[in-house]
Amino acid sequence: MQLNKLSIVASTILLAHQAYAEDFVRVQYLQYNENDNRVDVIAPSLEVNKDFGTDYTLNVKLVGDTVSGASPTYIDTSSGASAYNRGVVSNPENINKQNIDFEEDRAFASVGLTTRFENRDELTLSYSKSYESDYDSNTFSLNYLMWVDESKNRSFDITTTYQDNTILIKECDPFNYACSKSDAISGASSEQDSSLGHVQLGLTQIIDESSLAKVSIFYATEEGYLSNQYYNIVRNGNIVEAEQKPDERSSYGFGLKYFKNFGDLTTKLGYGYYSDDWEMDAHTLTIDNYYEVNTALTLGFGLRYYTQSEAEFYSNNPNFFTTQTIASMDDKMSDFDAMTYKLSFAYIQNEKLSYDLGINYYDQSTDLSATYFSAGVKYKF
Repeated sequence: MQLNKLSIVASTILLAHQAYAEDFVRVQYLQYNENDNRVDVIAPSLEVNKDFGTDYTLNVKLVGDTVSGASPTYIDTSSGASAYNRGVVSNPENINKQNIDFEEDRAFASVGLTTRFENRDELTLSYSKSYESDYDSNTFSLNYLMWVDESKNRSFDITTTYQDNTILIKECDPFNYACSKSDAISGASSEQDSSLGHVQLGLTQIIDESSLAKVSIFYATEEGYLSNQYYNIVRNGNIVEAEQKPDERSSYGFGLKYFKNFGDLTTKLGYGYYSDDWEMDAHTLTIDNYYEVNTALTLGFGLRYYTQSEAEFYSNNPNFFTTQTIASMDDKMSDFDAMTYKLSFAYIQNEKLSYDLGINYYDQSTDLSATYFSAGVKYKF
């Protein structure tokens, strides 16, 4: 089951923007749990960062995810609980939205190399690979950071990212309405491809000794197989078939960030806007606070509010779709609001060893809620 493609791109962009000035090894553990046992994720990771003199930095990260749970989709319940129970149903009462159990392992690896020039501008090249049994993704990214003045108070950066994906699709029988249960069990499959390009421009300005701001804009385009092979729609009230999203998508947006230090308290404010040609618009507001209790302990607490409008081809009404070619009942395409509550702890034991712990609660205006926490240890060498 393919994970969110944009999250992989976001991770790559984050890697490209991190300018390290230390050698360290970080081990982290992440656990994510949705309500009603829908999705459970366990993700340990290892990160190594190494400076080679003052001009080169190498960063390597490895992640192993174990994902299990149940994905809600419409099926013909008379044929059993399988996402591939599709076709004309003689009794529409047998069409129900039901959770389909799944389990998936994912391996993720990334490597980034930063080069610093004589004027201290930075060029970062990075590559990441994410692999699942039915999804293979390769992402390439290039970031250039340019200092505008000698005092290093202002900088521009540009990041370009390209992602190539291969999706393993269950082959369908000769009838019009997709895969039978026997085809799914047999393991017959074919491949589909998709790609994503992303460009982001940013300006960072130090305002004074206690504050700075950053503004960024981005444009992204996707093409290829953008549907989810495990999600179904209901057509004419008695037909279950695979969803079909458009095979192209363009999006753009911008972000604003402001950091302010008040002595022992540092506050980060953020706003993000997103829009695409699927008629989806999204707004994100964040506030994060970090309070330095003493030289060893820092507490973090924050909120994130997110809202989006639904895609033009989405409906959750089983009687809505008739002859539409493009159609989806994927909840992620719906309109919803969500709030995330964040709490974190960071403890420095000595100049080489430090620990961190994060706890988050996510509450969506639909029936989805989730808790996730992370724990890590960092050793400087």
